[in-house]
Formats: sequence, structure tokens, C-alpha cells
Amino acid sequence: MAALQNLLLLEPSSTPPSSTPESMMEHILREVMAVGRQLEGMDTMISDLTAETKSICVDIAGFQDRVEGVELRLTAVEECLNTIPDRDQ
Repeated sequence: MAALQNLLLLEPSSTPPSSTPESMMEHILREVMAVGRQLEGMDTMISDLTAETKSICVDIAGFQDRVEGVELRLTAVEECLNTIPDRDQ
């Protein structure tokens, strides 16, 4: 998450050199590589979140199946109770 914050804030990881164009290019290259590493880390986090989301969806589907099973059993109990004659009659 810190990588995302650094990327969004566009904070440099080091202070840029003030001397030659070559040293400035080296600094820019280091910054680009640092951003690349941050993006790789975020890609891993997104993959992990995707896998977790899929797992949650599977859990929800299983829960829905159990609820449907309970509903079917309740319907069967209700139908069974409806076959019992009332005592008032």
C-alpha cells in the first residue's frame, strides 16, 4: 500500500543530482525502475485480491446452496404439517 501512496504522491525516492545531464538521466532511470518495482508489487496485490474474491464467491455460492437446502427442508416440513388434520375438526 505504501508503494501505491508513493506512486500517487509522485514523491522521488532520492534527491536528484544537480550536476550533469548524465547523472540526471541516471537518477531518472533509477526513479523509473523504482516505479516499475512498485507496479510489480501492486500487480501481485491485485492478483492476491482477485484470488481472494474468487474464494469469497465460492463461499457465497456454497452458502446459497445450504440456504436452498434449508428452504427445501422447511417446505417439506410445512407440507407434512399441512397433512395433519386440525384437532378442532
